[in-house]
Amino acid sequence: MRSKGIRSTLVVVQFTISIFLIISTMIVYNQLTYMQERNIGMDKQNIMILRNTSRLGHSREGFKQAIEAQSGIVSSSYTNNTFPGSIIRPCSA
Repeated sequence: MRSKGIRSTLVVVQFTISIFLIISTMIVYNQLTYMQERNIGMDKQNIMILRNTSRLGHSREGFKQAIEAQSGIVSSSYTNNTFPGSIIRPCSA
């Protein structure tokens, strides 16, 4: 009789954990979908991503100003991470 109670308790605990994991997965999926589809206020298609800009060192700000001085460049910025939805294509020389 005692093992039946323990077995029933374990089944209920496993069921509860399963329901919790399923609900958590649905919430995370909805949050990721929202983040990917949200309008972040910029055109992700006309972006140029440069790698290894850390090699510029103290010349980073000067490089940024030189890029902004080019005609056709609306604005420039630098970051250590790419933003979601950006497609990085290799440059052809």
